[in-house]
Amino acid sequence: MPTIGSIWQTNARWRRFFAALAGALVLLIGLDVFDRVHARSQLQQLADIAALAGVQALQHSAGQNETQRREAAVAASRAVTDGFGSASATFTASIAPIYVSVELSQSSGWLRRINGRLDVVGKAGYLPPSQANDARQVRLYNRLEWNIVSARSD
Repeated sequence: MPTIGSIWQTNARWRRFFAALAGALVLLIGLDVFDRVHARSQLQQLADIAALAGVQALQHSAGQNETQRREAAVAASRAVTDGFGSASATFTASIAPIYVSVELSQSSGWLRRINGRLDVVGKAGYLPPSQANDARQVRLYNRLEWNIVSARSD
């Protein structure tokens, strides 16, 4: 017949086992959350850069027809996103007003099946130069964070 001491030791072993299992699970979830936050940040930055590249391409193709300008913008945005790997991308370009939208989607995190897809949108537009500024300066903006970037429009 088991004594109280042996039952207590068995229960203590089970408690240590479940505590270790719970600690490992918390660590795994924490690493997964960190990985998702990092992946979202990188994906958002890529979408923003691709959108800005598309707007610059729209500005540089000012003498062409609308279809050619849209194709140039999409090609410039696609050139930025092509080397990123498994992210699927959707590009939208508009002539009036001038803006480019880049939507990127990718699975991320160590628990990919549970987390699902990670979706971000980068939008950039063109603000015509004001009279007070240098005539060759264009202003590009990101609609999500309203970051203003100046670029040469030569």
